[in-house]
Amino acid sequence: MSRLLLAAMGAAILAWHLAVLSARGPFYLGTNNDPDYTYLLNSLNLARGLPVFHVDHPGTPVQLLGAAVLRISSPFASKSELAAAVIRNPEHYLRIMAWSFISLYAVVLTVVAFVVLRSTGSLLAALAVQATPLLSATIPLNASCVAPEVLLLSLSSLMAMVVFAALRPGSGLSSRRMGAAFGVIIGVGIATKVTFLPLALLPLFLLPDRPAWAAYAVATVGSCAVATMPAWPRLEAALGFYGRIATHTGRYGYGPAGLFDPPAYARNLGRLFASEPAMAAVLLTALAALAIDCSRIHGRHDVRKALLGCIAALVASFLLVARHPGDIAHDRYLIPALGLTGATAALAWILVAPAVLRSRTACAALALGAVVLAVFQGSELTAATRGLVSLRRDQEAVISFARTNHPGAKIAYLYRSSNPGYALYFGDETAGYRYGPLIAAAYPDVRCWNNWTQAFETGPETGPSLLFQGNPAAFARFDWNRLLGKSATKRYGNETEALFLLVSPPAASGSSR
Repeated sequence: MSRLLLAAMGAAILAWHLAVLSARGPFYLGTNNDPDYTYLLNSLNLARGLPVFHVDHPGTPVQLLGAAVLRISSPFASKSELAAAVIRNPEHYLRIMAWSFISLYAVVLTVVAFVVLRSTGSLLAALAVQATPLLSATIPLNASCVAPEVLLLSLSSLMAMVVFAALRPGSGLSSRRMGAAFGVIIGVGIATKVTFLPLALLPLFLLPDRPAWAAYAVATVGSCAVATMPAWPRLEAALGFYGRIATHTGRYGYGPAGLFDPPAYARNLGRLFASEPAMAAVLLTALAALAIDCSRIHGRHDVRKALLGCIAALVASFLLVARHPGDIAHDRYLIPALGLTGATAALAWILVAPAVLRSRTACAALALGAVVLAVFQGSELTAATRGLVSLRRDQEAVISFARTNHPGAKIAYLYRSSNPGYALYFGDETAGYRYGPLIAAAYPDVRCWNNWTQAFETGPETGPSLLFQGNPAAFARFDWNRLLGKSATKRYGNETEALFLLVSPPAASGSSR
């Protein structure tokens, strides 16, 4: 019965994530195309035997999985036929990739729940681990993207699986094997995105001897090196990017030099805790569980060490992410730690369960807390999904306005524009400019503005007026009068996306009497 319940829970989580994916709308929408189209075309590079270009995360495990999905979905296509098919119908292939990544996470999470049940005998602990995606709205919002985050969630779940497998009496998992297993997961996780690095602290609390530590170190370095092989030709660019981030206080390595800005760092820490209340609550509960367990003469030292490791990983993630200035969107950098939230709650429960179950008051308090958390998180998840639908409608309204009021007009698109052609050009820019002719043939009328070069990507437009579509904040960064000799007015739109009309000033004319 317990296994059936866990299987049903896994199916429900899969259905929920697919529903969120549907609510996001097309991948070409401005709020969706970065980095999804980047990963699509870099995966296409690998599927065609070409090197990747985008190594910012580094993200190579995602690109390798994406390449495998593309190849499996078109097994008999030649390299050129596959490229033409992806450019012709990118949304189809992105959906297949998204479904594959989400399904992988749901399966891994369910398997981990079975391992927890077998190791601890606690259905409640297994359900806590499986409920991880329900403990933060950040998880389903990012798990529905073709991006590193969904793979990071699977890897965090595998970390939890190794932890609980090691806790099972008589599991037969030697210390060396445990170190090697942790090392492979950590190495692949860091290759997926460097934000996985804080989770490397967790094994340090569990590995018992030097051979285990050596296995952990060798497996971490080796798996990371192998997983990043497609990025080796771009290693210098990647290291330069990470070096700038480490030595500057602004976004993505910009801003003043320094480790961090103390006032901004304190604000960011407070914002992160406030934006992830369930994670903060689990962290505080885990600390309380440790305090209760330490007061007992006989406690489970192995569980205590595992819980300490999880707490260390969560705290280190908060401290690392707070260093990066940003808004609510940057909560995705907490994804690896968020993926451990359910496991942390399960370990805390195992520690205090004997004491709690002996007290009716404690049981009632626990039940009340669970109900409050469920109601609160249900509200948060519902609001997040409605927010996705609202974003989708805002962007689709701009597309509809342009079609209705400017039929046949040539529109220039800039960063975060909702247009299939622009999304492909953006992905091509981050994939090494390999698919320009194919994109131009499929979307001959699309004109793209490059935010970084401050020039037209696909050729300049001439004429007294010009329509621009894209994110208003990105549009406002440019002095259009200096760049193009035109003044800008907003025709239609919202905070997410808008349509702008650029018009040349009237020519000066003299008058005679």
